[in-house]
Amino acid sequence: MMGCYRSSAYRGDGKIVAVRLGNWLMSCKYYGVSLGSINLTKKSKKTFAMQGLPPEVMCLGFRTKPYDQNVRPEDREENKSDAFVRVLLMDDTGRTVIDEEECLTRWTWSYAGGEPSFVYQRGHLSSEGKETLGVIDEAHGTYFKPRTKVKYTLTVEIIEPDSKGRYDDVNIEMGNLCW
Repeated sequence: MMGCYRSSAYRGDGKIVAVRLGNWLMSCKYYGVSLGSINLTKKSKKTFAMQGLPPEVMCLGFRTKPYDQNVRPEDREENKSDAFVRVLLMDDTGRTVIDEEECLTRWTWSYAGGEPSFVYQRGHLSSEGKETLGVIDEAHGTYFKPRTKVKYTLTVEIIEPDSKGRYDDVNIEMGNLCW
């Protein structure tokens, strides 16, 4: 059965979780990979190895929890990190899958109640207003569809630290879209 994936196939840094979501009418298997933390307030570079990812469209990003937990929803826009980051994902043949280098204020910040934000890059639009897809693994922004047998190397670099000093413990995560 080619469509079956087991989270025990994952090899690499961090840990993977698999959770069945939904009900008898509609269900999906959510896969989440937590790779570790990074400090957005200091220049740094971290590298992670991953292999055996599920063949689902995955979104790579940062789970942020601001230093000040009392930020009001209406003040979220001003409290985004202004760190300038580079996210580089390469496959085992040395081909670039994702290469995003930009200030995090220009990324998408998703909020859910009082939970930490998930910060990711949707991708860029072509001149026709369509999202441009990468040739390798259908990548766009920080989304990609991994090949299970391929080994990936992810490098996350904080080029210019967050000037406000509010994001000192950010988790690097990825997960599939489950609806």
